[in-house]
Amino acid sequence: MSKISTEVYDGLVRCFNDFSIPDAIFNFSIEKVCEELKNESVKKKLTFSGAESITGGMIASLITSVPGSSDYFLGAAVTYSVSSKINILCIDEEMLNYKGVVSEWTAREMAIAARRVFKSKIAYGVTGYAGPRRGDEDREIGTVCFGFSMPDRNITWTQKFAGERNDVRKSASDFVILGLLVIALNHHGSIENV
Repeated sequence: MSKISTEVYDGLVRCFNDFSIPDAIFNFSIEKVCEELKNESVKKKLTFSGAESITGGMIASLITSVPGSSDYFLGAAVTYSVSSKINILCIDEEMLNYKGVVSEWTAREMAIAARRVFKSKIAYGVTGYAGPRRGDEDREIGTVCFGFSMPDRNITWTQKFAGERNDVRKSASDFVILGLLVIALNHHGSIENV
């Protein structure tokens, strides 16, 4: 069981600066975070979904490792290629080419599309460069863009993670799962479905 990295902690605090974040969650293992996400989601009747690129399904795998996750996790699309983002998520090709595959715009659009496709209350989108080589854009390896979509707002964030390919992917997965828990912990009212 691994602890949350300092990079993930610092990024989350800045990304969710207007949310209440209990310090205790940063001492949890990611497995414990997944358990807490389940507990909060079931208690508050929240549903989640996602669209993953850089993480290739790692987030969905971690969430579904908890028994009973089907009570709140509706699914995730692994849209690793540009064509899958266009054909499965229906992201506008012209804007995708203009904004870039690794951008906050793309991460937000992925999250919005996941909410629409899975009819969840909350969704995440994640895209980035894990290395060892990067795509056509002028972004550093380790750059990851995140999007979280809710009916009343969207949140985006870009974070640079250090390490090898799998270190970057793990940090990105941890960031999303912790972000979902922060959203669930701060949910106090009714969020209507799409």
